[in-house]
Amino acid sequence: MIELHYFPGNVSLVPHILLEELGLDFKLRFVDRAAAAHKSPAYLRMNPNGLIPLLVDGDFMLYETAAICLHLADVHSQSKGSRMRRDWLPPRAARGRPASRG
Repeated sequence: MIELHYFPGNVSLVPHILLEELGLDFKLRFVDRAAAAHKSPAYLRMNPNGLIPLLVDGDFMLYETAAICLHLADVHSQSKGSRMRRDWLPPRAARGRPASRG
């Protein structure tokens, strides 16, 4: 199952919306920046840069909002009847803002 590691109020919302629009089954995993959870050894093993958001898709892990959105559009666009294509992503939505470093 796909997991989106997120923190409210940052660019995590963009891939979250895309996951919903694609109709994919996924779990949200809260990353507590206030407690520096993105700097914990466990999180850094998944994401050595300590960035939020992080997408885990099977054994594949990806950070950076634009890369996550492009991956979802490329790999999962036919899921559950979705007809989303990569070129439908608004350029700003795919780029987003810089990832959260805390």
